Formats: sequence, structure tokens, C-alpha cells
Amino acid sequence: MVLACPIAPQDIPALCRRARTLAERSDVELVVCDVGGLVEPDVVAVEALARVQLTVRRLGRRVMVRNSCGELQELLAFMGLGDILR
Repeated sequence: MVLACPIAPQDIPALCRRARTLAERSDVELVVCDVGGLVEPDVVAVEALARVQLTVRRLGRRVMVRNSCGELQELLAFMGLGDILR
């Protein structure tokens, strides 16, 4: 799954549906979320990642965040999600 900026709040439900569909159609345990396109991450991007992660975990799967920039890592840590969304 690939995420890129900008993400609007109204985009989040569709992202979660896409993550659910990807997880349900596959037997993989790990869903990789490439966030290299989040060059100017904000709170909405962090919320999107958190909600995608919750969606996937409800299906018994895990999420791995790949290609995150330093700013996104700092935002995740600041919001207490650094250990949850690696």
C-alpha cells in the first residue's frame, strides 16, 4: 500500500477500505505501507496511518511502515505512536 501527500480527512475511510481489501484478499501477515510520498507529513497523515493500522490489526495482520522521512518519524513519536507504527 502506498501513501502520498496530501491526505485529506475525508480520504481516510477510503484508505482503510483499501487496506482491508488488500488484507482480506491475501494471506500475508504483514501489510507494508510505503510512506515515501509523505514528504510533508501532518497530523492527518499520522491519523491515516493509525487508522489503517487499526483496520489491519482487526484482521489479525500487522503493518510495517517503510520509507518514512525524519519528520514523519518525529510526528509519530510526538503523538505516542512511534512504537506502534514502525
